[in-house]
Amino acid sequence: MHSAKASTETSLHVTTGLVGHTWTDALLQAVAAAAHDDVSLRESLPLGWGREAVDIDALVAMFRQKVERLTAYIQAAPPPFEQLATDLRSNYASLSRGMLKRTVEATLLSPSTVVKVPEGSPWDLHQDGDACFVRAGTRELQLPARVLPILEFLNQHSKGRVSDLPKTIDEAGKLVLVRRLITEGLLECA
Repeated sequence: MHSAKASTETSLHVTTGLVGHTWTDALLQAVAAAAHDDVSLRESLPLGWGREAVDIDALVAMFRQKVERLTAYIQAAPPPFEQLATDLRSNYASLSRGMLKRTVEATLLSPSTVVKVPEGSPWDLHQDGDACFVRAGTRELQLPARVLPILEFLNQHSKGRVSDLPKTIDEAGKLVLVRRLITEGLLECA
């Protein structure tokens, strides 16, 4: 447990955690690879399989056949350690890189601050009902749909002054939005 209180100055409180992988993670990755390569492992269960009238012996026999195909595939394929390592690097390295800098920048944000989309991290934007989504690499953030014009502006221009962003929300709301995008690693101070 960690409970810290900051003074009026910028301070640093460090809490560490370990990201571990289990044998289940490796086995699930191997099953996913097998299902990708063997279409029979992606077949649907027979219609009505959950009803009482189903021939349970036939269903069990089909299950055993799939397990045999899966086992044969996994035994012949290389272990998925490289894929797990790649996932680990892409999912976690980008989250921690520059986190302290982003946190400090977010606290110093003002309407005159110029922010930019990090190089090599273009955004994919879409709206679904009252929500909009911004995706950059493995990061996806859900926000209210009313901020989509601001996200589109930043995505198109790559950078802009907070006060010059589209006026779909008030100035205080812009600061809250930009602060969130900075702390999430989707924006940075220019």
